[in-house]
Amino acid sequence: MKRHIATVLMLTVLLAGCAPEPTPTGTTPSATPTPTATQSRVPDPAKFQAMDPTLFFVDQGLPPNWGMTWDTKDVNFRSPSRNIGCAILGPETQSLWSCTIVKKSWEFPTDAPSDYCYQSPIPCGDGIEASDSELPHPRKHGDPGYPAGIFAMNGAPDPIRVLQYGQSVTFGNVTCYSETIGVTCVNNVSGHGFVIAKDRNDIF
Repeated sequence: MKRHIATVLMLTVLLAGCAPEPTPTGTTPSATPTPTATQSRVPDPAKFQAMDPTLFFVDQGLPPNWGMTWDTKDVNFRSPSRNIGCAILGPETQSLWSCTIVKKSWEFPTDAPSDYCYQSPIPCGDGIEASDSELPHPRKHGDPGYPAGIFAMNGAPDPIRVLQYGQSVTFGNVTCYSETIGVTCVNNVSGHGFVIAKDRNDIF
């Protein structure tokens, strides 16, 4: 499996995104992440239009002038606000599922040694990611990239399909939901997942 990402795009990888995120009823958005396993954060699948995941494949679908190729069949999508770029990748890329966000009003904690971003020598926290069924964690600059995340930070029009509000997409064991209040992605086997939006994030 090969992917060649132009240097100019790689240097812009400050992944990020915008749509507000799903929050528990009656809860005020917080400035710091709250890693709890409250299942109320998981949307009701019956309320979403399940989309064909092949609609979000970008293999062979990137114009030559975009300076990158992507030859795997996996899901990449943008939020309607185009401030969040997400991917659900296959086993060739460690079954990574991730969202990057450009504009946000929160930061991951960095004060305690137990904090994932504690004393990180590289930028940490411009998104959330997980591999397979593991508990999600903050993204670090330099983690494996993907088209939706790279184009999100690039800020220009791009060929990545939008997952519209009220739609969901499932690839492998992971489902992502798009709402006006944010993007939620969940591993349907482990139950782990995350919510990401401009004003809040949750890891569960």
